Amino acid sequence: MKIKTVSTYYARMKGLLGTSQHQLEFDALHLIPCRGVHTYGMKYSLDLAFLNKKGEVIACKRNVPPNEACSSPKGTRSVLERPASPCPWLQPGDYIPSE
Repeated sequence: MKIKTVSTYYARMKGLLGTSQHQLEFDALHLIPCRGVHTYGMKYSLDLAFLNKKGEVIACKRNVPPNEACSSPKGTRSVLERPASPCPWLQPGDYIPSE
């Protein structure tokens, strides 16, 4: 999986906002640090994976529609997001090494 990491305040706030779900040059966006995600202003739904400080997936949410706030579980340190897809996605217990 090709992951793009963003860590500045403005890059994390923007996330995938303003992108086309079919023209990304990466599979998922890694927001670090990040404890919550919103989809306000998005034109498409997102799949989300919440990671702890070790890079372990602790929870996932699929097909989160535009214009919603998404709370994260306790222990979330970062979030991976991608355009919603029927393709397989991460599961709790999976590990994503940090850059």
